Amino acid sequence: MGELDGALRVKGVPGGAFVSFRSSMMKQLGWLAGVTLAIHMLGVSASGETIFVRDNMTLDGSNTAAGDRAVVQGLVSDEFVPLLRVVDGAELDLITVEDFGIVDIVGGTVGGILFEPRAVSKSGGKVNISGGTFTQDLRADDNGTFVISGGVFAPTAQMFLSGAQPGTIHVFGQDLRLETIFAAPDIPLDGAKQLVGTLADGTPIDIPIRAFADDILADNVFLHNVVPEPAAWVLAACGGAWLVTQLRRRRTQ
Repeated sequence: MGELDGALRVKGVPGGAFVSFRSSMMKQLGWLAGVTLAIHMLGVSASGETIFVRDNMTLDGSNTAAGDRAVVQGLVSDEFVPLLRVVDGAELDLITVEDFGIVDIVGGTVGGILFEPRAVSKSGGKVNISGGTFTQDLRADDNGTFVISGGVFAPTAQMFLSGAQPGTIHVFGQDLRLETIFAAPDIPLDGAKQLVGTLADGTPIDIPIRAFADDILADNVFLHNVVPEPAAWVLAACGGAWLVTQLRRRRTQ
């Protein structure tokens, strides 16, 4: 079966199985296993549709519904990386970012987010969050990058630095800090901190960030306490932080 361009919507079937338009049966099976694992890990719904993003695309209330998932197939060619933009009205249970895919979330409701390397050995994807509501796990794995300057994080949401190559988390706001989480009175929980403070858009944030150990949190979570500035300055700072992260990775490879 040949490759199909654009964004493909594929109806899910009970049990979380999906039909994938790939030229290789092995790719179909691998993608199916990966998405099924993500559904179980993040606790997302197995109903709804899967939206394959292979071109620049905006998702809103007109083209999403509860239970839908989006897969940003990030390495379309050496010259082109697709961009997914999520705006007010959008409803997504899960966003999967492959390879170097980029996602801008300014509104809507999103469950979980994870990075998934496909065509390259590790992901270089990026998710910018300046708005929207998040209800489940956000996993900065496989060298993916989160840049957070706004949004509402529900009490059920949490962040993870996971995988063999944990990603990075950049947070912009005021009075941002990582507070100790205690496993028992006077016994700190290793590899877990509570991120609290106010995001750059003025929204309070109070969310746990978990990793295998405290040193991973220290090396991969960057809190940028900035003086409130116009939105353009915030966006410029976010882009600069991502560039510094990419240069840092190249030096360590």
